[in-house]
Amino acid sequence: MNDEKHRSNNNSGANTDDNFVSDGFVFIREFRHWRSKEIIKASDYGHKYFRIPIGKRKKKK
Repeated sequence: MNDEKHRSNNNSGANTDDNFVSDGFVFIREFRHWRSKEIIKASDYGHKYFRIPIGKRKKKK
């Protein structure tokens, strides 16, 4: 097996080394914008991470 770190293709454009999951959220430091293809960094907005919810959303009544 390779000694290199495995990076999954999650279509976010961010390295999985900087990502972590906690309580139904994914925390990422940067991602590539889907339309402009620019790298968006959390540090540019004064944050350490962006918090992205995963899983199903609750339906509105």
